[in-house]
Amino acid sequence: MKLIDQLADFQAAVDDTAKAVNIKGEPVLVRPEKDRKTLSDLLFGDISEWIPTREKLMDQHVGFYYMWK
Repeated sequence: MKLIDQLADFQAAVDDTAKAVNIKGEPVLVRPEKDRKTLSDLLFGDISEWIPTREKLMDQHVGFYYMWK
């Protein structure tokens, strides 16, 4: 099925993609800023994003699950 063209690192993949879409020169990679939390945010802020829920655990661990009430 030839699903793999070549083995390479991340930079080679960026370069090949830039070449394929006709980007001239060095392509600029845009990365989202990381949300930085301070100690006061952790102590006094909303911590619901840090508490694991069933949905979050299922997103992180692939598998078959049986859910009951």
